[in-house]
This record gives sequence, structure tokens and C-alpha cells, in this order.
Amino acid sequence: MGPIKSLALVLVLGGATGAWAEWVRVVETDHVDFYIDTASINKEGHLRRVWEMQNLKQRDKDGELSRHAMTEYDCKLRRTRILSLFTHVDPMANGKILLHVNGPLPWKDIASNTIDEAYLRLVCFTRLPERLML
Repeated sequence: MGPIKSLALVLVLGGATGAWAEWVRVVETDHVDFYIDTASINKEGHLRRVWEMQNLKQRDKDGELSRHAMTEYDCKLRRTRILSLFTHVDPMANGKILLHVNGPLPWKDIASNTIDEAYLRLVCFTRLPERLML
């Protein structure tokens, strides 16, 4: 993965690309753009669940151009796990589903200065408008 070009924790919430999602780009690298669906953030104690998406800039060896996952964050223990993952043939989580993994997968600790930390900061520690906190 190339260097992070921008860490845009921008809370300008317009520009939804899907009928049901309010995708906001969180991080851009040389190979992947990382998004979060701000409308999906669900708060339960120190846990947060949210839909995330990776939009690949080139098709990978398995034919996918995007992935989206329901991800859970433990804000207190700084860890994350995937609850459900889908890969798609088209950008922005569209098109035929190539793979569906139904979790939960094991928890993993979140290291500093990573994309996972950018997501953690956004879903756990950024004050979002109340309408986004389901």
C-alpha cells in the first residue's frame, strides 16, 4: 500500500454515492480509497458498528474493484473486527458479489498511524451530528 495522500476526517456529509449510503472518503492511498457510511454508525456502549468500503483503483487478481464490510470497533480497547465482508466486481460496492464472508472474524489491535486508526478516530472520538448516531 502506498503512502497516505490525505487523511480527510471531513464531516461534510453530502455527496452520497449510493441510494442508501452516505459514503465519506476517510483516506486515499496510491491503490485504494477508503470510505465510511456515516449514516450507518451504530453506538452501543464503547462499541461502534459501521459500514466501510474500499474502492480499488485497479482490479485485483480475483477480479474485484471494491469491498465493503460491516466493521466493529471497541473504542475503549482500541481494537477492530469484521462482522461481514463482501467483494464486488464494480466500484463503490456495486455489481456482482464475488465473495461474502460472514463473521465475526477475530479482534485485532489497532496500531497508531494506520487506516484502522483513522476509522477508529472517526467513529469513536469525532462528534458527529446526532442524526448519524443510530
